[in-house]
Amino acid sequence: SSKKKFNITEIEGLNELLHNLNIKADSEKLDRYDARYITGDWFEEYIYYRTKSDLNLSDDEIGIGYKLNKEGVPNEIDVLFIYNHKLYIIECKTSFYDERLMENGEIKEVNLLGEIIYKSDALRNKFGLFARTYILTLGELRDNNGEILNNFKTHFDRAELSKIQIISKKEVLANNNMKTLLKIL
Repeated sequence: SSKKKFNITEIEGLNELLHNLNIKADSEKLDRYDARYITGDWFEEYIYYRTKSDLNLSDDEIGIGYKLNKEGVPNEIDVLFIYNHKLYIIECKTSFYDERLMENGEIKEVNLLGEIIYKSDALRNKFGLFARTYILTLGELRDNNGEILNNFKTHFDRAELSKIQIISKKEVLANNNMKTLLKIL
């Protein structure tokens, strides 16, 4: 079958969560679409609806999941909107880590923030240098004092050079309004 299935019994509490979300798992398996939704697409929808509501945007001023090709490479923009005649691009990530299979057969956890910044910068350039670009994450990038964690400092510097704002978990959860969160005047 072309639909890969994931065994939901391997993750404690997942079956109950799926039931509460009214997602029907087929024979204790979750298809790729549902797995993708619960591992991150829900966050894109949350940011989309929160932005639309907080900024009072109409359907033709905001969109979600735009697919585009740049030089034959497929890309997706999570949330795109226009507010006060300015273009805003938001990349939503629940985490910056992924497991990759190395050539030696070892599975290694990889920090993806550098790749995400590169992609965001390339997409922003496609729309012009005046597009405002953000990366929102549910990952924590700062310590309890608000200082950027060491393994993210160089990425923050690169993002700043590319005029990309990175907004981490504490900021996303602490700000009740997207206008404040995104520092929109």
